Amino acid sequence: MSTAAPVAPLPTGLLRGGVASLRPGSAEASTTSKEAPAVEESKSTAVVKQTPITTPVVEAQPNETFSVFLDNVFDPADENVDESYAQALHEHFQLCGEVKKITIKIDRSTGYPLGQAYIDFATEDSLEKAIVYDGSEYNGRTIKVEKARQHWSKGKRKGKGKGKGKMKGSGKQGRGKNQEPSFKEWSVSVKTEWTIVREIMLSMLSKLQIDAKEVATEDMVWCGVLHDYNKEFDRLSTKTEKTMRRFEDLNFFNVTTTDDPKLPDFLQSDPTVSVIATDHVLACLVAATRSVYSWDIVVQKIQNKLIFDKRDGSQIDFLSVNETAREPPSNDDKDSMNSTVRLSHEASCINQNFSQMVLDTSAEPEQMEQENPFEEEGEGRAASGAYRYRKFILPGNPKAPEEFDQQPVSLIVRTEVNCKMPGKEASLVSVKALNEYDPKVTYSWRTHLDTQRGMVLGTELKNNGFKLGRWTAQAILAGCDIMKIGYVSRVRASDPWTHTVLGVQTYYTDGFAEQIGMNRNNVFGILRSFIDLIMGCEDGKYVIMKDPTKSMLRVYQVPWDAFGEDDADDGEEEEEEEGEELDEDGRPVPAQVVGSALLPPRPLIQR
Repeated sequence: MSTAAPVAPLPTGLLRGGVASLRPGSAEASTTSKEAPAVEESKSTAVVKQTPITTPVVEAQPNETFSVFLDNVFDPADENVDESYAQALHEHFQLCGEVKKITIKIDRSTGYPLGQAYIDFATEDSLEKAIVYDGSEYNGRTIKVEKARQHWSKGKRKGKGKGKGKMKGSGKQGRGKNQEPSFKEWSVSVKTEWTIVREIMLSMLSKLQIDAKEVATEDMVWCGVLHDYNKEFDRLSTKTEKTMRRFEDLNFFNVTTTDDPKLPDFLQSDPTVSVIATDHVLACLVAATRSVYSWDIVVQKIQNKLIFDKRDGSQIDFLSVNETAREPPSNDDKDSMNSTVRLSHEASCINQNFSQMVLDTSAEPEQMEQENPFEEEGEGRAASGAYRYRKFILPGNPKAPEEFDQQPVSLIVRTEVNCKMPGKEASLVSVKALNEYDPKVTYSWRTHLDTQRGMVLGTELKNNGFKLGRWTAQAILAGCDIMKIGYVSRVRASDPWTHTVLGVQTYYTDGFAEQIGMNRNNVFGILRSFIDLIMGCEDGKYVIMKDPTKSMLRVYQVPWDAFGEDDADDGEEEEEEEGEELDEDGRPVPAQVVGSALLPPRPLIQR
């Protein structure tokens, strides 16, 4: 949207030393008056008086109720910010409703604008209309518009970042309050020193294809144990439901790629291997088109070797609930048992416990060639299951302009197999569980699961598309022939700790993938395209992040020490800069990085 011509520029040298506040007058007053303004100076702020715009000295604090935060609205190198800038903003947003005040943020040390501003509206309806302008064009710049946070002052925060992803099955995740993932916010704060490499619309990913028949696979090593699946669970119904057991004495692992004791060794010892990763990480990329909330993947490139990884304890470690529903869970009350974060913890623990509950422990398990690589002596027993390290050789694209893209690429992935079917065939099984937390009078699993299973599954595909997509991608990568999906509900809607298993449905992996619109050609096409994209960049560390406000993935180049242990030691206190905007948990709100200082040498190619 274009802006009106600026009016009556003020003398240079004004609006210095903090925040310049411009307060428009009544809605009926004209905002295009060309009367020369009278200037009244103070020690830290120049106060501009003009009819109908008045600018009394105000505190550098946005309205906490109906205020929006704007970013990238000005060029930070422009020192001649005057009243015309506020006039232009007022005209850009005046269709939203009555504007009470416009606040332009100024760097106290340099006197230059920070490229940011606040607009206070008279009503909440006006605020909601203004948020729609997020991502719109303003003076040739793509601006960011979001509701202003209330915590706009100095703050301190603590965090943890150590560990191997070990969890207990009791429902406790061992995370501090401020370290819980907030699925509706940015998964990690974008720093000013980060450089944007690429923006990828999610709709593009469905077009990426390679011939899956040309993908070669090879087992590198099996670790852990495999129990048989207990077929009694296939006969469950809502009338014969089973109470969910809790396995508090077992350790569950979701170790990062770099902390895995085997993956880095494969990368170093085998010169043909170019990429290492885990199925949890790659499944997010494969199912990205179905995602709504924010998540991020960390990629390191060193001498033409790639490591696809996650931050320990990030959103990837947890399962969302009703993420893609028309009315997803509210996160207004973070302490509510039905908030997005609490529900994700509940769903993750249900899946851990369910994976152990369906095992036939009366039969002797099959021991893999090596023991569980993450089990440590004196640290308790590891949950049953096998880790299958697989090599995938993805074919190249003969038509690609770059030599690397034309050649096959080998990657080794750590995948998980939960159990196997009893009998001679011993098909590999992936075990997952959907959970119901708020049954309705008109619809609940107890009343519909036995008689309308197809309708229940269709509803879950609509409400939990990303989660089911991740599970399907993981089953494909692990080579699991069968997926067992359980339906777990709270015994009482008000009790998030006690659950019951109402039924289990069985699906062949390829058939289920086809049912949800996922095919192997696209799965491997997405993986190959992201490998080619990062491999075309210089050595460094990169972050692939889902934008929580748009159907888009953003790729950033970040410093090598980003997400290091030094930034996450237990007990460390970090004081935020004065005036830095913080969210409800005391974390800095990520600034929108605009521009592309580093562009990939080639686009994602449809094969």
